[in-house]
Amino acid sequence: MDPIRLGEDYFVENNRRVLLVGTNYMPSKAFFRFWEDWNRVEIENDLRTMESMGIRAVRVPLFWSSVQPRVAVSRKFLQRFDEFLEIAQEHNIYVMPFLFVGVCVDTWDVPWRRGRNIYTDPEMRKIECKQAETLAARYANHPAILAWDISDEPYYYAGNTDAKTATNWVSIIYNALKSRDKTHPVTLGFDNNHIVEDTGFQVEKLVSFQDFFSLCAYPIYGLKTPEAHTSMRSTYFTSFFIKFSDVGKPVLLSEGPGTTTTWTSPKRAGDYYKVVMYSSFVNGSIGIMPWIFIDYDSEHHGKFPLDDKPYETSFGILNSQGEMKPPAEELRKFNQTITKIDLGKFHFRKPECALLIPRDYYKHVKTIWPRLFEAFILAKEAHIELGFVREGADLTGYKLVIVPSSCVLRTSAWYALRTYVEQGGNLYFSYGGSPIGSPNPLGPFFDEIFGVSLQDRIAPMSSEQISFTANVASSNPVKLAYPKTDGASCLEIELKTGTEHALDARENIALVVNKALGKGTATLATHPIEYYLSMMPDAYIGNETFRVYEMLAEQAELIRPFRCANPFLEIGWMETETQTDAILIMINHERMGINPTVSLLHDWHIRNVSAGDSGFSNACKELELSFEPSDIKILNLRR
Repeated sequence: MDPIRLGEDYFVENNRRVLLVGTNYMPSKAFFRFWEDWNRVEIENDLRTMESMGIRAVRVPLFWSSVQPRVAVSRKFLQRFDEFLEIAQEHNIYVMPFLFVGVCVDTWDVPWRRGRNIYTDPEMRKIECKQAETLAARYANHPAILAWDISDEPYYYAGNTDAKTATNWVSIIYNALKSRDKTHPVTLGFDNNHIVEDTGFQVEKLVSFQDFFSLCAYPIYGLKTPEAHTSMRSTYFTSFFIKFSDVGKPVLLSEGPGTTTTWTSPKRAGDYYKVVMYSSFVNGSIGIMPWIFIDYDSEHHGKFPLDDKPYETSFGILNSQGEMKPPAEELRKFNQTITKIDLGKFHFRKPECALLIPRDYYKHVKTIWPRLFEAFILAKEAHIELGFVREGADLTGYKLVIVPSSCVLRTSAWYALRTYVEQGGNLYFSYGGSPIGSPNPLGPFFDEIFGVSLQDRIAPMSSEQISFTANVASSNPVKLAYPKTDGASCLEIELKTGTEHALDARENIALVVNKALGKGTATLATHPIEYYLSMMPDAYIGNETFRVYEMLAEQAELIRPFRCANPFLEIGWMETETQTDAILIMINHERMGINPTVSLLHDWHIRNVSAGDSGFSNACKELELSFEPSDIKILNLRR
C-alpha cells in the first residue's frame, strides 16, 4: 500500500490527484464497543465490502474510554488498532482516526475526568497531549494512516467556549501530534453548528492549526425552515458549508452526506446523496465520507444510546444485514464516475464574484448566516460562482462583490467599498432590515456610493411585492412576492445620480443602480430580500429573486462559458489550461423534472461521461437536455 499525501488541492496517490471517496465506520454489532468487543471477522468482511465498492478511506472513532480507560494509554487498544490498520492495509483502505471521542451518536466521558475542562485544565491538557503524542509516534510512518482528526465536534462534549480558548486548545493538540508525526496532516471535525452559532471554533482563527478543514454537514439539523431532503436549501446546505470553510486550506467533507432512512425513504435518501456528493465536489470538497457505513444491529435498538434516538439506527448506507441501500449505490456510482475525470488536467475556474463575510459574523451569527445562505443559492440560480471573502480582504481581483441583507459592517468596510467601486468594481448591497435600536450596517459614503439621499428606515408592508421598472436580464416583467417581512425595516430614499429599477408595494424605490461613482457600478436593494426569502419554506419554487442576481452578472460582465435560464440546475465548469477541453457537471437541485437549454459560447464536440459514452458527437453550441428529479449529467467537451 502506497502512502497518500495531502496536496494543495486534493490528496495525491502515486503522483495522481484523487478525490477521496470514503466512509465513517463502526461495526454493526460491536457499535460503540468497537475496540472492546473486538471482532476481526466482522471488520474484515466490512472492509472487504468497502473495497468492492471503491471506498478508499474510513474515518473511525478512537473512543476516549477505549484508548485511556485509565489515564495511561491502553496497550490492548494499541494492539487492536494495530490490527485494524493491518486489515485496512490488506484492503487498500486509508484510515482517518478521530481522537477525544467525545461525541459519537452520544457523549462518552471518561470517569477519571471528574468534570475537568478539557480545553483549559492543565492536567487534562497534559493527558490529552500524551495520548496524541503516543499515537502520533507509534503510527508516524504507517502507510495506512490518512490523517489525524483531533476531535469530532468537541463542543457537544466539552461545550462551547470563546475563540481564544478554542484556538489555544486546538493549537496545543495540533502541535503535540506534529511533534511526533511530521508526515500526516492534522485536522478537526467541525459540524454545521460552527456556521449557525458561535461555538468558539472559528475557521478563520484556526487556519494555522489545520492542514485541511474537516466538515460534518447535516441540513436535517441546521436549516431554519422545513424542507424536503431533495429541496434546493437541503441540497445546497453542504456546499455553502464547504465554501464558508475555505479560508486558504483544503476542505474535506469528512462526515457527509448523512441522513437517516427513518426520516425519509431509501430512494429519497439516495437522491439526496447523489446531488450533495456532486455539488460538494463542484464547490471544492477534496473528498466525500458519508455517515455511516452500516446500520447498527437491532440488538442495540432498545438500549442506550439508541433507545431515545431512533433516528440514529438507520444512517447507514448499508442495512444491518450488509445489503446496500440506495445511498450506497449512489456512492459507488459517484466513485466510478469521478475517477474518469483527470484532476491533474482539469480545474475549476476562479470565481469572479465575492460574497462578503462580515468581520463581526460570530457576534450576530444567527441573524447573518441565513442571509448569506440565501445569497449563495440565488447566485447559484443565476449561475454565478462565488468566492467567500472576509471583510477587510483585498477585493480588487473580483468583478462583483455581493453584500446581502447586510446587518453589520465596520466603518472601514465603507471606505473599502467606495474605493472598490471607484476603481471599477461592481457592488451589490441589500439593506439588512434592522429594527430600530439593533445593529445597522449603514456608514460613511452610503449616499455617494449608491447615488441616493437616505431619508429614513421604515417598516415594510406585512407582505411585500417588488416590481421591476427596467429589464432585469429578461424581457418578461418581473414581480417578486414576499409573504412575510417579520421584524424587518426597509429604507426610504430619494434619487440623486442613481437610477430606479424597481418599486415596492407602496411604490417606494426598491432597487437603484448608480454608475456615477468612478469607473464602477453600485446596486442598492432597499429591502432585505434575502432575509425575506429565508422565512419562506420551499422559497425557490416559483420565486424569481434570482433575476436580480442575473442583472448583477450582466452588469459586471462576468465571463461565463455557458448560459442557462433554468435556476434549478447547478453547473460546474472545469477546463484545461489551454481551454480546449472542458468538463460540464450539471446537477438538478430540485425534486422535479426539468428540461433546460444550456448555450455554450463556442462550438464543442461532446461526450457524455455519466452515460459511459466513449466517442464525441458533432460540434454544437446548444444543448437541449432533460433531467429527472435530482438527476446529474457529466459531459466532456472538446474543441
